[in-house]
Amino acid sequence: MGLPVVSGGSSAACRIAHGLADIVEQISAGGGEIEPYLRRYLPEHVAECGDWSLLDAVELVDRLDPLVVAMEAWRAELGVRGQLPDAVVVTGVAHAELSAHADDSEARQLTRALTSARMGIENPTLTSPQLAWARPIRVTSDLTIASHTVRVSGVAFGSLPGGRVVLASGGSDQTVRLWDPVTGQAVGDPLVGHTSVVTGVAFGTLPGGRVVLASSSWDETVRLWDPVTGQAVGDPLVGHSSVVTGVAFGTLPGGRVVLASSSSDQTVRLWDPVTSLPAGDPFIGHTGGVSGVVFGTLSDGRVVLASSSWDPTVRLWDPATGQAVGDPLNGHRNGVSGVVFGTLSDGRVVLASSSWDATVRLWDPAVGLPVGVPLTGHTGSVTAVAFGTLSDGRTVLASSSDDRTVRLWRIDSLGKPALIRVLDLSPSVPQALCLAGSLLIVGCEDSLVALTPIEWSPERGANDEY
Repeated sequence: MGLPVVSGGSSAACRIAHGLADIVEQISAGGGEIEPYLRRYLPEHVAECGDWSLLDAVELVDRLDPLVVAMEAWRAELGVRGQLPDAVVVTGVAHAELSAHADDSEARQLTRALTSARMGIENPTLTSPQLAWARPIRVTSDLTIASHTVRVSGVAFGSLPGGRVVLASGGSDQTVRLWDPVTGQAVGDPLVGHTSVVTGVAFGTLPGGRVVLASSSWDETVRLWDPVTGQAVGDPLVGHSSVVTGVAFGTLPGGRVVLASSSSDQTVRLWDPVTSLPAGDPFIGHTGGVSGVVFGTLSDGRVVLASSSWDPTVRLWDPATGQAVGDPLNGHRNGVSGVVFGTLSDGRVVLASSSWDATVRLWDPAVGLPVGVPLTGHTGSVTAVAFGTLSDGRTVLASSSDDRTVRLWRIDSLGKPALIRVLDLSPSVPQALCLAGSLLIVGCEDSLVALTPIEWSPERGANDEY
């Protein structure tokens, strides 16, 4: 006998749950690979909505994480708290993160403390001495953009001819949209053409100065757009055999502009954005779906391409030859969700990766080694990372998580991180990030918001209370 259908879910929660369930059914029907986010979190969305009939089909449930399905059903039957001890409830909610820290008692203690705080559970046995400086600040967005009807999966800043800065976003409603990041007003009509979720967006400048916008999608294609006219540029770029998870523009030695795409088919591909044709063979080496891709220029001038994967590694490539650069970067204990390059105040280039193991790691891409220890504190999968540089030259790193928070870190010239503050975006779940100066754009499951929270005194550090 199935659980009863509960009618208490909000319309927004049910819209998200129904939309994501439809996506899983579409992918399953086509024999595709289910994105790890959906395997882990669709049951939670269904529980929040209360419409358990969404999981009535065995074929759909079979594609989801069985532990999470059981846990969310258990929570729905007993209530969030029920008659169970607080420690049991918190352990059930944060089981994945606790498992990831099986050998670290302090990390488990902090995970339980942060989970308790997020759930409003006040229990002196579920605290951590680290929670005093890691306490989330409830924030109100400076600007909420009425954007996509479901999840915002990708965001990026770009400059149009004439210098106007615009914001691009892609979402589960299968569209790409342009916005004025200052006013939140739409710039033109939605860019329509994809037939499934848009996973990523990126701006690029072609030889001659023409600006184009690229988008990736679960429909296994990449599309190019003219952000000035809103028209498609050429035909869709076809070649991947599964979900395309991200796109990035880069410039090779000699000035040639290329577009990179990552896919759940375990490959990275390069494209010529002028001709819309493949630029060489696929980059092969990952043993799991590739979740993201980004170009970077090292301190010695070398251009490299970094890719993140559910296998769970980060790889570096020479985009001119398609050959791997060094060995895979190993360290994460669960799938790597994203990767981004950043430049420290002394000019040193570092690479940051986010992971479903609830951590962020820093790497030295010049030697392929980790920098320092993992950045910990999130109690859910880390969904995205983004570097930014403030007007005084300080480098900051933002990380978003399914724990409904965004963490802001200061990265010094040695690559040493210091937690600045934790932003609580509840009930929204942040999925995508981009930074420009002190303006932080967060793509969430139900909105696109702009925040200017990066205000701290230079002498304030991780042990200060906020």
